[in-house]
Amino acid sequence: MSFQVFETEGNARVGSIRTAHGKVKTPTTFPVHNLGADGGWNTPKYWRLYPDINTAMFNTYNIFRNFRQIRRKIVAARGVHNLIGFPGVAFLDSGGFNALNESINTDEQEIFRIQREARADIASTLDYPFKIRSDLAIPEKIMKSIENARRIGKEKRKGKLLLYASVHGDDPLTIRNVLRHLSRFKRFDGYAIGSLQPIRSDFSLVIDLVLSARQAIANEPLHVYGLGGPLTIPLLAYLGVDSTDSASAIVCGGNRVYFVPGRSCTSMNSLSRLRELPCNCSVCASKTFKEIKGNRSLLTLHNIWTVWQELKQVRFAITEHRLETYLKERYSSTPVIKKAFEYAKRRLEHFL
Repeated sequence: MSFQVFETEGNARVGSIRTAHGKVKTPTTFPVHNLGADGGWNTPKYWRLYPDINTAMFNTYNIFRNFRQIRRKIVAARGVHNLIGFPGVAFLDSGGFNALNESINTDEQEIFRIQREARADIASTLDYPFKIRSDLAIPEKIMKSIENARRIGKEKRKGKLLLYASVHGDDPLTIRNVLRHLSRFKRFDGYAIGSLQPIRSDFSLVIDLVLSARQAIANEPLHVYGLGGPLTIPLLAYLGVDSTDSASAIVCGGNRVYFVPGRSCTSMNSLSRLRELPCNCSVCASKTFKEIKGNRSLLTLHNIWTVWQELKQVRFAITEHRLETYLKERYSSTPVIKKAFEYAKRRLEHFL
């Protein structure tokens, strides 16, 4: 087994995933690296400043587009790790959401081929995301994602490549049935839930869908696409999610939004009067307020560090069996997420 659990508290668990490029402590997040996208080379190499942040998420569809011959460069370098000097664990999602938006045809075999060329540590099956409540083709897209997973699950894999099945569902029963169906084949090392990012503010629905997924697969890793912000990570860990990914640190860095450790986020403009930052990370301790405000890479580096520190606090709280207490304090000043936590607590009492 590539996944081991060392400590549990309710649904939450601390464990590790063993990959070709080392172990990943869970719960964890995979910061999105925009390799292959327009401006993707501007993603800061956060692992140089913070060596313990050993995860990254790459979009396979961006490589498929081959902008600036990125696919050729990856093949020539013998993988994404060598190309950008990244020593950690590379998760390559299929990029299904981008493919749908741009209406460019690809197929699951080509996506999987690119993931292998890139020497992914974790690959995921090509999926067909949708907008819950507004997409008329939801049943068709769910079935296509299932069939893609089944076909790729039969492929032979070399080395320690892990394969996650990407799944979707617009209600708890559907997502539970999809996961139970795929888990019978015993071909996957984990499962990843998509289509939740567009409904991220509908916390009750997100909670119900995630709990259903966790109920369906008790032993394998559970990943949630696109919800890796500093406020949502602790809640997802509480529900039993083992990993997430998010571009929020990069997007917020570009928009000059600053993640406040232990709190939420704020714009740099709102901090202008103080000319002081409430953080002592490597960036905030070594740079001036003006330097950080004027440099999106510095701000992104700080934001990524803040998310990682949140994960450390969550893992520590689980090992001490005080995660509920931690979340109660963590969300006390944020009414919306506090309400979501209270709903999750009620649902978990029924679930457990």
